[in-house]
Amino acid sequence: MGDISNGNGNGNGIGNGNGNGNGVHHGSNGNGVAHSANNNGHRKSCWYEEEIEQDLRWCFALNSILHTGASQYQDIALLDTKPFGKALVIDGKLQSAEIDEFIYHESLVHPPLLQHSNPKTIFIMGGGEGSTAREILRHKNVGKVIMCDIDEEVVEFCKSHLVANKEAFSDLRLELIINDARAELESRQDGFDVIIGDLADPIEGGPCYQLYTKSFYESIVKTRLNEGGIFVTQAGPAGIFSHTEVFSCIYNTLRQVFKYVVPYSAHIPSYADTWGWVMASDTPFTADAEELDIRMKQRMTGENKYLDGKTFTSASILSKAVRNSLAKETQVYTEGTARVSESDQDQLIENTLNMGSILLEVGKRAQRYRFSKHNSVCWALSHDLTIKVFAMLDTKSLCSAAATCWMFNKCAMNPLCYADIDLTTVVPRVNNAVVATMIHRAGKRLRSLKLGVLTSPTTLSGHSGPMVYGIDSSVDAGLSRNNKRSCQGKDSYILSRSCLTSLSLDGGASGALLKKLHLYNIDKMDNTTLRVALSVCQALTDFEIVGLVTELKQTLESVSTNCPNLECLLIESYKTGRDDSLKSTTCVGFINGCPRLTSLALRGFILQDYKIRILMKGFRKLKFVDLSASYSITGTFLRNLGSGTSGHQLESLILRECMHLKEDISNKEGLASDHDWYDRCYSPSIPVKLVMEERPGLCLVADFPPEGSFMDTEQISESEVNSDANLDLERTGATSESSLSMLSSESSYNSDQGNYLYASSDEVDFLGA
Repeated sequence: MGDISNGNGNGNGIGNGNGNGNGVHHGSNGNGVAHSANNNGHRKSCWYEEEIEQDLRWCFALNSILHTGASQYQDIALLDTKPFGKALVIDGKLQSAEIDEFIYHESLVHPPLLQHSNPKTIFIMGGGEGSTAREILRHKNVGKVIMCDIDEEVVEFCKSHLVANKEAFSDLRLELIINDARAELESRQDGFDVIIGDLADPIEGGPCYQLYTKSFYESIVKTRLNEGGIFVTQAGPAGIFSHTEVFSCIYNTLRQVFKYVVPYSAHIPSYADTWGWVMASDTPFTADAEELDIRMKQRMTGENKYLDGKTFTSASILSKAVRNSLAKETQVYTEGTARVSESDQDQLIENTLNMGSILLEVGKRAQRYRFSKHNSVCWALSHDLTIKVFAMLDTKSLCSAAATCWMFNKCAMNPLCYADIDLTTVVPRVNNAVVATMIHRAGKRLRSLKLGVLTSPTTLSGHSGPMVYGIDSSVDAGLSRNNKRSCQGKDSYILSRSCLTSLSLDGGASGALLKKLHLYNIDKMDNTTLRVALSVCQALTDFEIVGLVTELKQTLESVSTNCPNLECLLIESYKTGRDDSLKSTTCVGFINGCPRLTSLALRGFILQDYKIRILMKGFRKLKFVDLSASYSITGTFLRNLGSGTSGHQLESLILRECMHLKEDISNKEGLASDHDWYDRCYSPSIPVKLVMEERPGLCLVADFPPEGSFMDTEQISESEVNSDANLDLERTGATSESSLSMLSSESSYNSDQGNYLYASSDEVDFLGA
């Protein structure tokens, strides 16, 4: 329903929040908030908003919120609106507005009282604000009015704040009764000339819907009407589209009980719709427009603002569409059924789900309590030994164990269990709050942290093994980054640039001893955020970043400055062939800043041979190099690489998808001839067999399909053939076709992933298990 909101929150009632639904909102973000600019460009501070239909909302500006309150049954607010003056809002629904409430109340009260020959006693069901009683008491022949409302707080609120109705509340003819209208009518023996229903709409499960049922009208209302008595009720929206919500059903229900039933309607601006009423009696309505005007002059004090004889006659003539709809209506309100609007059904479902969640949580708590008692008796390991066992679990298994029972939960909260945090997932299930909680639990024990969304469900990290994080994996083939984001689930499950903030808290205590940091496809993570995180991780030895929107030059500068102990580095470009930022001076600074580097992977960047030579010569302990999908590399950096004192430590070199190698021994698109780029051959010119005989310890991974076989299985478009002429275009942005071409070539190395000749010990243990 609705709310009165200031800030961030949701739900019904009066509270602080950026609420969802109807109500009044302050602030600048979230659902249900409306702002607009005036001529000076300043924002209006407060708006009222109400849901009319599921896809339609009605809002207008406020001057202020005059009063708010809450009763046992509902929330109450009095608003000062710009277009409609003071307005009464109950449970997020506008009940009446100062500028046009007379349309509603004159239409509700005067037609039945004027059609009756001589009304003396009137019973009002509801009507707590007093406006209905005010209009009735304008009839001089009325001797007694009983207003029965169940909510005393609403009545007292309206007495205090609605000045226009104070005179009505002080009239001696008015008797105010706080009770349920049904119970009150059942208990009374006296009859009434007119009974008026000024109630909320009949919502299934709501407090009022039983006051709209056929049995209520037959057994209670009709029996309490004097001879010639008239019943009238408000009947909800009656517009061309909205009349089917409750108006037509109320009309049809009364048709089953009374001989004469008259529906009528009027447009009420503050409701943003046409409103309906239904009048019913067993006595025919004989007064015409002229007679109604005469009775107004004779019986009433003051003059109506809206209603006269002609107006009522016009109001009772409904449009053709509404008339036809009412004639075809078959729904009748009974004790067991009531028509429910789409929004009310949605609310009912949401409430049921919320209650189910609460009950489920209560059940889980009870279960954990029982499990704790059982495990405390049966668990054989000591507390310290249990912690050591839990420390060997992966993060997901640890969280599952912690949720099992209180005893396990207590053990799982030990910082030792969070030394190695792995929150990587294929589908996003982790947000910043989860990361912060895990880092906080680890404290100074944190040694390894892996975060983000993996591009492949079979990915295993490791610098000294095969390339496993493809530039565009088969899972993401053909998807733009925006499309990938849309597939990653709700925003509440997406890591953002601030996910590493917790490393810097308490003077960087959590990051001080961190050895391994792996980051994959984290939304909006940039060089500035990365630099701040690395500044507190100076013990880092293993660093991987994949799919981050960072510049290679700035990343290497941050690493050089903050990570002197770094041994393994993997950086994969956010977009293949876009980043040409690396400078020679950056290479030199990188070498001086990280002298212990043994494994280096730079994938998908524009790298010239002379820069690679600087790195290969400079890092004296380098054993593993991966330059896959790098643009501009021709392979000349390999010449004389082993001469002198540098380069002899190198054990593995990966050059997959380096499209500009002068001698490519592993390319499914064929090898370009020196004289003509388009003249392709599918066999290597170097004697591979002879090389293997000369170097039996060499592990050569390559694939040579039969000549022309690639053309049989995949069609290569002209844009997929790279030439020297379009090299500049490739540097500014690879086309989607070329990306797909690289993907197809990548598939020829699937067998490599089973080869871990140079895998790290951690990988061997994992794969062996």
